[in-house]
Amino acid sequence: MSQLQQEMQELELGIEEAKKMIERSNALRRLMANADFKTIIDDDYLREEAIRLSHLLGSPHVQLKAAQEDILNDLKGIASLKRYFHTLLTMGNQAEEAILAHEEALEELRQSDEEVGG
Repeated sequence: MSQLQQEMQELELGIEEAKKMIERSNALRRLMANADFKTIIDDDYLREEAIRLSHLLGSPHVQLKAAQEDILNDLKGIASLKRYFHTLLTMGNQAEEAILAHEEALEELRQSDEEVGG
């Protein structure tokens, strides 16, 4: 396999991986548009539960170190899920840009291959 063919194959694989990432990002977008998801995850968990835990952390009734650590861990879980969602969406956007760049580079390589072969 020539270097040119190898580069073309790597770009094609990159395009396929980017398409998979876009589909995951799109799946999350569809999920986030679901009314039940909005109610249970967005409203109840990511917002209301975070507020409840924050208030609980400041409560004089929850001053034991173990209880505060549990609350902090729960808050970290909420933050982690939010970060995961954000990362999936960002990676999907980046994958869309990568596909365009890979397809352009692939087309240039194909033209070079035709010129060399022709």
